[in-house]
Amino acid sequence: MNRARRCLVAIVSLAIAATTLTGTAPPPPPTPAPSSTPQKNCRPTAPGSEVRKDGAVMACVESSPAQAPAATGTAGPARLTEPYCVPDQENGTFRFGSTRHGYCTEKTVTYTLYDEAGATLGTGVVKVATFATLDPKSRTWSETVQATATEVSSRVGALLIGFEASCSYSCTMDRAKAWGGKHELLNRGQSKDDYVTYRTTVANGFQSVVVPRYKVDLYSVGESAPGKRDNEWNGLTLRCDAVLADPGCIVSGNMANVNISIGRYGAAAITYLWAQHNLYANNFGTKEKPLERNADENAAKRKRYQTCDAAPDPMVRRPDLVPDDSCDEFPFAGSFQGGTNGAQCAEILPFKENGGWQVDVMEPRSNAPCVRSHVPNGDNTGAGGEYGRAVQSERILDGEFYTVTVTE
Repeated sequence: MNRARRCLVAIVSLAIAATTLTGTAPPPPPTPAPSSTPQKNCRPTAPGSEVRKDGAVMACVESSPAQAPAATGTAGPARLTEPYCVPDQENGTFRFGSTRHGYCTEKTVTYTLYDEAGATLGTGVVKVATFATLDPKSRTWSETVQATATEVSSRVGALLIGFEASCSYSCTMDRAKAWGGKHELLNRGQSKDDYVTYRTTVANGFQSVVVPRYKVDLYSVGESAPGKRDNEWNGLTLRCDAVLADPGCIVSGNMANVNISIGRYGAAAITYLWAQHNLYANNFGTKEKPLERNADENAAKRKRYQTCDAAPDPMVRRPDLVPDDSCDEFPFAGSFQGGTNGAQCAEILPFKENGGWQVDVMEPRSNAPCVRSHVPNGDNTGAGGEYGRAVQSERILDGEFYTVTVTE
């Protein structure tokens, strides 16, 4: 095999751009998604109540997705502290977001009083937000519930709110009711927080969809009718499993990501970065072409052998150029995309020179679907260990897609 230097490529600048080019794929809408259709529950006001004496014969409660605030600003998601509670105002609505390990949702719940002619006498508006961070190695998670009264007219006076959560499939509630099951008083501009707690009951070796569900009761202090105008909606969809070492949950619709640091794993990280920028149509590990985990360890050994040591062109180690030289491959042998025979792969030698990383392309092989690389064994095994830890922390199951992001 001709091992003359074919070209020398400086890629230090690519490392800075790597997170942009290889970041986690934008999540598709979670399913089943919370309904965007307003729900309305109406009942007559109680005879003799203060609002009935004021002419209100009917009260309705309806919920709808939170709307973007006016340019002047109103009480909104700025009060929320989790990073995935920052809204995306595209198309004029808050698309409260999620990561693989956390979520935030918000609903607008409106209370309206009507007279006998159906005219509106008064309204109250409450933003109900729920947000949580998921421990990827725990069966339980707590969800903050935050209710903020953004509008309360004088004829409504003040509002009382109750909140209860439930969950479907392999899930139960450790703490279902916010505020101890009582109704909290909200005056205009007031915000009240509490929490509920979920527990997945998924059996060992299995996975399950879990969907939180929320129920809100809202009424005026001028009424005495709690629990009669419940409004309900679904939260985001989660996936819980007991397949990996510890049971845990992630938010569906968010692709897993494996971070590999150049500072820690040197030539191995440079190998993956080079592959993503130079294999073009085979830029695996990017959002356009994510890798797919193959949990079969014996298959990974066979694939690694195919890429690194199988005939007709096994990779010759070069300890004269790379101390403790080893063969590192990309796509990973632990993915369904890995395992191409090495005779089809590009072969490279990353090295550091004058404070920057360079890549010596020893076998360019046009349109190669893979790369094998001369990498110090410490970098190789270290990057492999990082991948293994990411499988646990990102909860990457067999057959699940993931991206690889090379960081500084």
